[in-house]
Amino acid sequence: MAKGNVREYLRGENVWRKKYFYVLRPLLAMRWIEQELGAVPIEFARLLDATVSTPELRRAIDELLEEKKSGAELDHGPQIPAISEFIDQEIVRLERIAGEQPSAMADSDALNMLFREMLDEVWGRST
Repeated sequence: MAKGNVREYLRGENVWRKKYFYVLRPLLAMRWIEQELGAVPIEFARLLDATVSTPELRRAIDELLEEKKSGAELDHGPQIPAISEFIDQEIVRLERIAGEQPSAMADSDALNMLFREMLDEVWGRST
């Protein structure tokens, strides 16, 4: 999701500034999950507090949040270097980690059987 939004909205000198949030949320959610903090919160502020410790990045995100809260229309504008650099680095890091993971391909027959058993249990039917 983050990569698609970067490709679509955050390339070039002028970008869709509100789209930064569409990219930051999934990237910060991945950090939350990596830190094993439980279910990812809906509240962006909680996600931000737990996953961003770099002062320059935090300041840039906070400023963008303030613009949004003040009612400013976050249309096209210049890239925000601290946020753009973080996004680029984080995508590269996560792609590297994903490439190192073993394939998660499961036996579909076993999954189909489990699914049917769960349906039977829920609907009270016997197999």
